Amino acid sequence: MGAWDSGVFANDAIYIWIDEYLVPSTDLSAFERAFAATEYAGEGYLDVDDACFALGAAEVLCWLAGRPGKGVSLPDRVATWVENHPQDVPPALLARAAESVDRVRTEPSELMSLWDGLDEWAQVVAELHTRLTS
Repeated sequence: MGAWDSGVFANDAIYIWIDEYLVPSTDLSAFERAFAATEYAGEGYLDVDDACFALGAAEVLCWLAGRPGKGVSLPDRVATWVENHPQDVPPALLARAAESVDRVRTEPSELMSLWDGLDEWAQVVAELHTRLTS
């Protein structure tokens, strides 16, 4: 995974989820798939790509739910998708997203290990979790 900074959309992996799952969809199935991967990992090892997919999906879900982050901007094709597919976000899906974010920041998580000791990433993820649960 190439990372450019601590932002959710600042890595190569998230663009796989965007291009292969989000953009072709018209419903919330791409989000369900992203969160299912973290659930499937359970307490086992969570792969970096699955973790990036979950964080990206959670961020987009926040935007759909009217909870954008301060200083967070969506990639153009994601912003277009959100604009073209307005829909109600079920509270249960927001809860799954929050659980997925928690899983990403719980060992054994490859993404968490890569960012270990860097407070900026931890703050980005904590702020995302707060928006999902407020």
